[in-house]
Amino acid sequence: MTRITAILIITLLPFISRAQWQSQWTAFQQERWVEHISMADNNTVWITGRTSGSTSSLSRDFSRTTNGGSTWQAGTIDLLEGFGLGMIHAYDGTTAWACLQSIADTGGFIIQTTDGGQNWNIQPTAVFSVNPEIIHFFDADSGLAIGQPHDGNFEIWVTTDGGNNWDSIPASDMPLAYDEERTSHRVYWVKGDSLWFGGSTNGRIFYSYDRSYHWSFLPFPEPQVHVVVFRDTVGLAGRLDPLLDEYSLYQTQDQGQTWIKTGAAGLTGISCMTFVPGTVSTILACGDNLMISNDWGASFLPMEAPQGNQTCSLIAFRDISTGWLGSVNNTASSQGGIFKYNGPPLQIKNIAPETRTVIYPNPSPGNATLEITAGKQESISLQISDLSGKLLSMNQFDLNPGVNLLPVTAANLPPGVYIVHWNSNDTIHHNLLVRN
Repeated sequence: MTRITAILIITLLPFISRAQWQSQWTAFQQERWVEHISMADNNTVWITGRTSGSTSSLSRDFSRTTNGGSTWQAGTIDLLEGFGLGMIHAYDGTTAWACLQSIADTGGFIIQTTDGGQNWNIQPTAVFSVNPEIIHFFDADSGLAIGQPHDGNFEIWVTTDGGNNWDSIPASDMPLAYDEERTSHRVYWVKGDSLWFGGSTNGRIFYSYDRSYHWSFLPFPEPQVHVVVFRDTVGLAGRLDPLLDEYSLYQTQDQGQTWIKTGAAGLTGISCMTFVPGTVSTILACGDNLMISNDWGASFLPMEAPQGNQTCSLIAFRDISTGWLGSVNNTASSQGGIFKYNGPPLQIKNIAPETRTVIYPNPSPGNATLEITAGKQESISLQISDLSGKLLSMNQFDLNPGVNLLPVTAANLPPGVYIVHWNSNDTIHHNLLVRN
């Protein structure tokens, strides 16, 4: 039975003058939180559900829409007792892949449907010794699946024929895992052929430039990584402090080689973040609160949440106009569970003329000069940090359009490599300074 719920209008500040979230019923017959959202196109979306506020309480339930959420069709996977449904990847309205996980974390499988979820089949050549956490297909044939560490390496499988045959990545090409290192589908991002995922116990982000065939890792300033998103070489990653319930966020401009901590503080009650494709620097965050950033996480402002600040479990956007916000359904009234963004396109902030920089002399015996060719008049905070991100000095300067010469005082610093950085045009600019 299909029920139509009322459209709830909210205000998105400060970047959207008027916006709407449309409440939709996920069609789950039991109480289910939305655990994962996969958008095949602007109208085709598949979701999975979990049974409580704990992400470990997996169910076998999924739902899908092929008409933008006007109606959802729920189903239950009838495969293997003791297993639950993890991440799902939608290809279109009929074809999807998903991770089937052991409740006891003792192994799992990749499963596929080609008839809209009426029937699911185990793909027998990818048998995980640990739970598979991430499933992604770049096209109808090429895909990958990433599991938790096993025998010292993350367990990774790849396919080039839609999953009919899977091959394990050789141990020599796999990321070496530390003891008790873990990952999750919430700490994972894909852009083109590149993908990143974060480790939960040691501050590292694993990176592949070629669809998972070769790997390297990027050091991260915090001991854990709970969110990672990339636009290209520009990215954002962060750690949730469990005691403060507050995120520490870092930006990178060089694909994760160096990280600079943002000034964002007080970002509490957040369980999920996403970058909005098609924007320059828009980040959305949800949980007990709903927030938006238009400067790569340097600052956040609240958004009015649907239905009286209802807690949301997940947020996912396909472009500046298409996105969904996961929550929990109301079984008594057979309503809700997910909200569709139904407002005007998220605004893309205008980009000022390019800012060019050079620092000299470099290496420097002490003081140096930073030459900035600016495209507009603005005030900046010029900061010097060590490679761990620790702030060592900060000075305020006013930039004028054209060439600006700013002093960089490093005479009081011991020999080493330092990061000279500042924020302009929603971008953190930085140069490396060698103090000899």
